[in-house]
Amino acid sequence: MRIIGVTGNIASGKTYFSSILRRTFRCKIFDADKVVHALYQNDISVTRAINDAISTGIRESSIDRKRLLAAIIRQPSLLQKIEEIVHPNVKAKLTSFIKLCKRDNTRIIVLDIPLLFEIAADKICDTIIILQSSKITNVHRLRKRYNDVQHIKPLHRRKFILPREAQKKIRLVPSGADKRELFKYVYSSIARNPL
Repeated sequence: MRIIGVTGNIASGKTYFSSILRRTFRCKIFDADKVVHALYQNDISVTRAINDAISTGIRESSIDRKRLLAAIIRQPSLLQKIEEIVHPNVKAKLTSFIKLCKRDNTRIIVLDIPLLFEIAADKICDTIIILQSSKITNVHRLRKRYNDVQHIKPLHRRKFILPREAQKKIRLVPSGADKRELFKYVYSSIARNPL
C-alpha cells in the first residue's frame, strides 16, 4: 500500500489537490480537517478539554469554531494547547483508518493533514507533497473563508520543520491560482511517474 502525504499552509489547495489524486488514482483520503471537525462536534472529552483550556463561554456539547478562532486570535499561545488536545485523537483516527485500508487491500491512500510533520505522520508516508501558493493567491483564498485575513495570522504561513529523513520523500508542488494548471501538474508530473 502506498501512502501519500499532502500538506501545506492554510488555503494552499490541499483539499482540491487530494480530490485530484482521488480521481486520478482512485485512492482513499484521510482528511484531518474533517476528523477535527467531527471531534469538535461529537467527542465530549475533546470538547471538555478545550473548554477547560479556554474560558470563553463556548457551548459544552460542541465547539463553535468561530469562537475558538477568536480565542486563539486574542491569545495565540492557546493554539499549542488546542493542538496538544486534538493531535492524539487525530493520530488514533489515522491509525484506525490505515488498519481499515490494509484490511480492504487499498492500493493507495492520501493523508490530507495540515500538520503532517507535527504529528509525525511523515514517517509512514512514501511520498510527501507540500503545496505552495504565492502570498497573493493565499490571501485571495483566505478572504473567501474569513472576513479579516489579519485575524488568522496565528494559523497562516507556519514554518515547516522538515525532518532530515523525510526530505528525500518531499515534492514541492506550486498550487497557484489556476486549478486547471494544478490538474495538469498531477497528470504530467505524477500520473506519468507513479508514486
